[in-house]
Amino acid sequence: MLKMVRQQMICIIAPGWRGAVDFSDSGDMQSALNALLQDVAVIQFASIALLPARTDAREQAPSLMLELAVEEGIDPKDMLYRLVHHPSGAMWSLFSSYWPGGGPPLVSARNGQLFDKLIGWLSLADGGFVGPRDRTARQIRKEHDLLIWTPG
Repeated sequence: MLKMVRQQMICIIAPGWRGAVDFSDSGDMQSALNALLQDVAVIQFASIALLPARTDAREQAPSLMLELAVEEGIDPKDMLYRLVHHPSGAMWSLFSSYWPGGGPPLVSARNGQLFDKLIGWLSLADGGFVGPRDRTARQIRKEHDLLIWTPG
């Protein structure tokens, strides 16, 4: 019997996004995001979307939405801190368009400003999934590795 399972979700919706990021398989952003999500190791699902501007918005640029389904018990502020301060710089690459001059020269100052901005756009939600969600991100990764390793 299938049942609905609740999952903790973290969403960042950044209005007026003017970035230009290459999300193709060969792009640097794809590699940086893969490194980020694998290293953080508690994200079970992630999606990135461009949402159209609201019709009544003063600025008609789209919003960038980053949606993460994370393991239960993860503090959202801690999760955001880990994402922003990851050495891949993926979060800065996504959101650097909010600093037209390139932001502060020191990475620590840049990450601090990014964290402060993103915390203002952070929303918590519960996602609903059909089927069992009893595996950790690490277990899912190990099962994937086993599948690749198994011949045939």
